Amino acid sequence: MDRHDVLVIGGSAAGIVAATTTKAFYPDKSVLLVRKEHSVMVPCGIPYVFGTLEGCGQNQIPDAAVTGAGVELQETEITSIDLESKVCTTNDGRELGFDKLVLATGSTPKEPTWLPGAKLANVYVIPKDREYLELLLGRLPGMTDVVVIGRDSSASKSPMSCPVRGRTSRLSRRSRTFSVWRSTRSSRCGRRRSSATGASR
Repeated sequence: MDRHDVLVIGGSAAGIVAATTTKAFYPDKSVLLVRKEHSVMVPCGIPYVFGTLEGCGQNQIPDAAVTGAGVELQETEITSIDLESKVCTTNDGRELGFDKLVLATGSTPKEPTWLPGAKLANVYVIPKDREYLELLLGRLPGMTDVVVIGRDSSASKSPMSCPVRGRTSRLSRRSRTFSVWRSTRSSRCGRRRSSATGASR
């Protein structure tokens, strides 16, 4: 069984920082980072994929950022964790032992399922998933009007990036509400009143 002092599950920003920082402060410890993705996107650079960068390939975190710091990197998926025996099992049946375990599996965008029209064509979330983002990029050429909804840095950067490719973009940012984003191929959605906050959605 392959065993390490520290096992980090998750290969994006949090996992990389956890693994490389551990190795920097404890160089005598063996550190393994496990991720299921073949390539990892730079999270804060994702908005620029839609404008100033030439696709997802220019927004990848190089493996050298991990291996160059002395951290071992494996591309596999963890399917079970036994905390008592301190062993993880991978999807191909291998066992990975650990002394310390770090879970850094990241975040997933929340779809506003309560919002009428959220399931219409050309309404998307923005995950840190290269395959999904490339699919979205392939559909953008026929769109001229993009509305971005959100309050984080990715939402704020996206409208600045889209006009580079000749699109009109707008940012909708409210503390308690969402508005629908639409393209020229999707219809406008209605608005509804939130009973909880009294805010228009």
